[in-house]
Amino acid sequence: EGGRNLSDAAEDYPQVFDTVFCALLRAGETSGQLPRVLREIMESIKREDELAAFGRRVVIYPIIVSTIILAALAVALLFLVPQLGSLFRLAGQTLPLQTRLLIGASELLADWWWLLLLILAATATGLRLAIRRSPSARRNWDGLMLALPLIGPIRSKIILARFAGLFSMMYGAGIPIVNALKSAETVAGNTLVADALSRVRDRIAEGHSVSSAFAATPLFPPLVVRMLRVGENTGALDTALANVNYFYDRDVREAVDRLQAIIEPLLMIVLGAILLGIMMAVLGPVYDIITRLPI
Repeated sequence: EGGRNLSDAAEDYPQVFDTVFCALLRAGETSGQLPRVLREIMESIKREDELAAFGRRVVIYPIIVSTIILAALAVALLFLVPQLGSLFRLAGQTLPLQTRLLIGASELLADWWWLLLLILAATATGLRLAIRRSPSARRNWDGLMLALPLIGPIRSKIILARFAGLFSMMYGAGIPIVNALKSAETVAGNTLVADALSRVRDRIAEGHSVSSAFAATPLFPPLVVRMLRVGENTGALDTALANVNYFYDRDVREAVDRLQAIIEPLLMIVLGAILLGIMMAVLGPVYDIITRLPI
């Protein structure tokens, strides 16, 4: 209404519209293809929402099952083990090491549960503040997230799929490669990936080809480099990037399904092992008490 361009107005609200969105709007306005760019942005938001949902599935299910396991363990230590400990003391029984350790853990949790919760809360808060305020802590955290077994490769594929989709849109909208990479850095969601994109951008600015610049950065897998090289040779770099986005999008879906198939029985085995350990520590002394009872 004020006579400004849509891209200029969007830049006034960076908390809503990121740099990639504003750059795409400006490119669409300049080229006269704003409707097509807006449709592509809409499709991109849908794809990113689906990728984010798959990413949440990777994390949420293990957290839920782990919480159930810890809750079951806490109930056993706070209610079951103290009762049995009183029984063992009344019987004057000499307890094996694993039973003494179990009773000690139960007493520790009963007496100092508030301190344990305080330590956990302080650790989580301190870690969160360090990641927000310290660049080195953020880099270490981002590196850990990519290096985690099972989950790390999926997170890496989600980031690469998102980058390829955004880069393809920006290049297809007529944004220069160097500018597109600079915008992609700000929305990478991982400092290691952002630093890698910065190095790629510098090499391209020095005159290297796009594929060779990506090949010189170990963070980007061979599939990305091959598809970029094909796109350069055929003059269809945006199509090659869209294919990279498709491949990694598909891989993420398949990897999440495989991970869930692995995690479900694995966590059940862990829960069973914990409960078995408690039973072995408890039932042995109980059996000894029963065998000593006069018949």
